[in-house]
Formats: sequence, C-alpha cells, structure tokens
Amino acid sequence: MTSNPPGAASRHARLDLDGFLLLDKPAGMTSFRAVARAKAALRTRKAGHAGTLDPLATGLLVIGLGRATRLLGYVADKDKQYVATIRLGEATTTDDAEGTPVGATVDATGLTRHAVEAAMSRYVGEIDQVPSAVSAIKIDGQRAYKRVREGQDVDLKARRVTVTRFELVSLTAQAPFADLEVVVDCSAGTYIRALARDLGRDLGVGGHVTRLRRTRIGGFSVAEAVPLEAVTPDKAQDMVALAGHIAELVEVDAVTAGAVAHGRAVARRLPGDLAALVHAGRLLALYRPDPADPELARPVVVVAEEVAPAARPGPRVVAIGNFDGVHEGHQAILQAARTAAGDGTVVALTFWPHPLSILRPEKAPALLCGIEDRVELLKAAGADEVSIVTFTPELGAWSPERFVEAVLVPLRPTAVVVGQNFRFGAGAEADGHQMRTLAGGRFDVTVLPMLCDDGPVSSSRVRKAVAAGDVARAAQMLGRWFRYSGLVVHGNRRGHTLGFPTANITVAPGAACLPDAVYAGYLVHGADRWPAAISVGSNPTFDGIERRVEAHAIGRTDLELYGERVGVDFVAHLRPQSRFASPEELIAQLTRDVAATRRIIGGR
Repeated sequence: MTSNPPGAASRHARLDLDGFLLLDKPAGMTSFRAVARAKAALRTRKAGHAGTLDPLATGLLVIGLGRATRLLGYVADKDKQYVATIRLGEATTTDDAEGTPVGATVDATGLTRHAVEAAMSRYVGEIDQVPSAVSAIKIDGQRAYKRVREGQDVDLKARRVTVTRFELVSLTAQAPFADLEVVVDCSAGTYIRALARDLGRDLGVGGHVTRLRRTRIGGFSVAEAVPLEAVTPDKAQDMVALAGHIAELVEVDAVTAGAVAHGRAVARRLPGDLAALVHAGRLLALYRPDPADPELARPVVVVAEEVAPAARPGPRVVAIGNFDGVHEGHQAILQAARTAAGDGTVVALTFWPHPLSILRPEKAPALLCGIEDRVELLKAAGADEVSIVTFTPELGAWSPERFVEAVLVPLRPTAVVVGQNFRFGAGAEADGHQMRTLAGGRFDVTVLPMLCDDGPVSSSRVRKAVAAGDVARAAQMLGRWFRYSGLVVHGNRRGHTLGFPTANITVAPGAACLPDAVYAGYLVHGADRWPAAISVGSNPTFDGIERRVEAHAIGRTDLELYGERVGVDFVAHLRPQSRFASPEELIAQLTRDVAATRRIIGGR
C-alpha cells in the first residue's frame, strides 16, 4: 500500500491509497453506499468494489483503492461462498424478503429433509440459471432491478453457472413455512435468490431468501474483514497481497521492471496462465504468456508508475540488431558497445518476433534460439539491459525518423552501435549512416563491418550449417556449441525401459535444429551439465511421428526434469538415424553411442 508519508498532511487531507480493504458490509445498505462510506473513512480519492451485494445481504465486500481498482475484475471472477436462509412456502417478486408475495402461501411444513436435499442436488454442477429479475444485470444500458421497480417486465436469458456445493445445514418448520439454512459454493455470476426461487418452484411451494451473507471470495474470508464503523486507513492492505490472491507472484529485476512499467513484452516464461510481476515489494502488472510464444509474456493490466532502472554513471550505449543466435558477429557488436560504454551501461535492443515473420511470413527463417535464450546470451555477451521491441506491421511501416524518435530516443543513448547490414524504416530504406544524420548530434552512431571467417559471419550462414548438420562449422561461427532449448515433455518411457532414460524436447515449428541423427553433446539444466548421447528424430524403430530431441545424460538414471527448461548442446555427429529389427539391437547400438560420446566428450 502506498500513501502520503505520516505527517505530510492534516487529518482532513486526502490520501493516495493504492491497495484494498476487506469490508463486512452491513444489511440495509447498497454496495455503492458502503464503498462511499468506506472511501470517506479512508480519506482516499478512488475506490470500487468486486461483486455487488444487495441491501438485504451482508458479508464480504472487497474494495479496491487507487490503482488497485484495475484488478477488481479478476477478484470478481473468483468463486464465492454464501450462507443463506431460504424460506419455502412463499414466492416473492424479488425472490427475497423485500419483495411482494406472489400467489398464495403454501404450507411447506410437510417437506422432509430427504425431499429437500433431493431437489437441491439437481442444482449442483454446471447449471443454466435465469438470474433474478431484480439483479444488477444491464438491459439496454439500464439495470434490471430499476426496470422492475418502474413496473416494466424483465426477460433475462439463462446463463451457465457452476455450483460446487449446495448443502442443507438445518431445516426448521414454522407453519406455514419451512426455513432452510444452507451453504453455497459457486462460480461468479450465480444468484442465490434464483436458487431459492427455483428450489421452491421444484418443490411446488415457492421460495425466497430471507437472509444472505457472503463469507468468501476466492481466498478472501469474511473473517478477515472489518465492519464499516472500524474502517481506518491502517486497515487497508497492499496491492501485492491482493495480486497474490489473483495470480502467482513473480519477482523481476530492475531492468525488467522498467520494461513492465512501460507495458512492454518481456522475455519470461510464466508459471501459469496469469502472473503478477513484482519488484522490490511493489506490484507492477498482471502478465499472460504470449499465445504464439510461451517464452514471451505480455501485459494485461499495468498498475505501476514508471520504474526507472538504477542510473549508472558513464555513457549509455545501445547495440541494435535481431541478434538471432548471438553469434560471434553479434558478440563483436556487443564488445564494441562495451568498449564505448566503459563503466557505463550497454543496452541490447532486439526485435521479437523476427521482422520477416511479420512482413514476409513465407520468408521467415528458422530461429536459432527463442527470445528467453537470446536475452541470456546477450547478457552473457556484455549487455546490462535488454530492450525487446515487439515487431508489428505498423512498426515495419514507420519512417526512419519515427523509428529514431519513438524507439531510440526514449532509451537515452549517448551512442549507438550497429552492424553494416542493419536496416530500419519502411522498406528497410535506412542504415546506420542515415541513423547518424537523424540523431542530429544527440548521440553518436558506430557502424561496424561484418565479421568474416571465410565469409561473413551471419545468422543465415549459421542456420545453413545447422540445417546441414555441420556441428563444427556452426560452433565456429557461434563461438560455442549449438544449443537447442525447450521444456522437457513426457515421452513413452521406452528409453527408461531400455535402460537409457532421456530428457525429451519437442522440436517446435519455426525453430532451427540439426538433421535427424545421433550426436554427442551435453544436457544442461541450470548450472548442471552432463555428457549426453543425443537423438534427433521421430524414433523410427518404434514408428514415432513427433520430431524430438532426446538426450540421455550418461551415468544418470535418477533425473526428473519433466516440465523443466533444459538445453542440449551438440558437440559431434555420431551416426545417422537407423531402424533396428529388435529392442536388443537398439540397446547394443545405444551402448556403442554412449561409449563414443564418452570418448569425444572426455577428450574435451
């Protein structure tokens, strides 16, 4: 929670609160009025609630304060729990005790617990429910309950909701009524009054709610809530605590925090479908995985104010490129930037997805690494920060002038380093020399010649070497072994059965990988690195279909890496893929592959 510092204002001054309050709403008051009262007690400017409670209802109301109001929709979508009293024997116009009775009162005292529970059981699970006519649902911009109060007929459509618990706690007969004390666990959008109405209808006696109390929303309990008369600013809680009930908290560094505050995509594999990004105890935003690339996360709600990375003294030099593979030519650009920056800051500016995949998809190259690996490699090559520019058709149509002003200038460079083949602007019309002119003296631009090694070192030449299975040539241009990375997936466990368990990675469409064959190399997981016999292909002996990289860590049968991200480094080609007549023949060959790998890796 943030607010004005103590003593900074008088007790009558407004506070800038960013957080939330759990309120135990009293009966006889609308949710709107309850929020207004709490807002006045908190002396804050902005507040809202997650999930309306009618005046009849009491219980948990989650109130968002300041920027936390942007998160309330995610709270309102959580499942809820209610305790209620349902009176059988009479229906009302509002399906609760505030309405006018409809029809004659029916004696419900003869209903047995068994009959009631049997009827209630029909409302457990996914059901189609017609909301109460006096609900807050809008019809042509007006709330349904307002139309009813004006004497209008309301026809609401059934909606699919889920009731996971509809439990009868007690049944009390008071002629001519039968009062049911019930507990309901349900999805957002479920109306307890509609359950009472429909239950009474099914039992032939009519029904309505006389008491309703919300006791839980998601992980929040009414036991944690404060009554309205006890609301004070110190009862408000921090946004991080609110976010922790919505999504898993993910801590990010200062550089990533700066990108998040600007609403940029970041290279981060999230632990689930939604994550709350946090830095230094502050909530920054809610992010989701990019549907097309799980290694990239995109914002859905940004609540942070701009977070600037800690300033470092000295120059700020930006190195620009696609940097696919971060080969030795790219590393030379980073090294030149580091030389220019000295003890200052080197920012690697890269683009994702690859511009050709947007501008000319049929020409899009197979990528040497994903964005997460690219960021790690750029930092290993000398970058202090990595700025990922999301490439879009609109960006591809920008003029060179707009690119400089909108992309480069906000990075505050004192100098920029590019390779001689770097192009930017619509139609790739501008190069580094034109960038220097457009800079107008605000920053210098260095254009490096391409690094050559019996030809220019380029990502396209590395891809050709990889596609040809030339492990040594690819390694020479990369300055390291070619690595294929991904999440370990479940296989059919044949390797485990044969005595050669493997970590399996699916070869993703659009990713560069070596041809089908058997290789010697390493399996890498975090700081661990094991010599490995590696198979690339679809497992022809067992009529496999899906193409995978399967790495057997030599001497290790105890590794459990499912769901973990690993890398496979390719050191040498051993043999082509082969189909074997029997498992015994395959085992014999795998034994020879392991021995060959030991000889190759052991000599390095």
